[in-house]
Amino acid sequence: MALFMHLRLRGEEQAPAIARRAAAALLRGAVPVDVEMVSLLVNELVVRVLQRAAPDRPVDVRLEATPTLLRVNVAAANGEATSAEPPAAGGTLNAGWTLLMIDRVAHRWGVEDDRALRVWFEVDLDSVEVP
Repeated sequence: MALFMHLRLRGEEQAPAIARRAAAALLRGAVPVDVEMVSLLVNELVVRVLQRAAPDRPVDVRLEATPTLLRVNVAAANGEATSAEPPAAGGTLNAGWTLLMIDRVAHRWGVEDDRALRVWFEVDLDSVEVP
């Protein structure tokens, strides 16, 4: 099994929901993950990248799944990278909260800001327990 999805979305209000629905449709029944959680994380990454991207730039959403790995990558043209620090005690629900959720689901993740803001995460499928 190998699955691949690439969406190029306009930086519009409905982009996160489109990405979330597409991710869920691709993964449901095909990849042993919590599809609702992964699709929620896709939604949140699109929101966060859009908030920091250059105006009027498209957002690229890529999902790749092999028998052992799921990789999600959300990128947009230049913007300011999101802090990779978890939220402080009593902090607000912001990008730090999103990254904390990713940290709980993903085995690896990162934020890159080199010509294109990119946020990604990977899940090792051979060690996932689906609820």
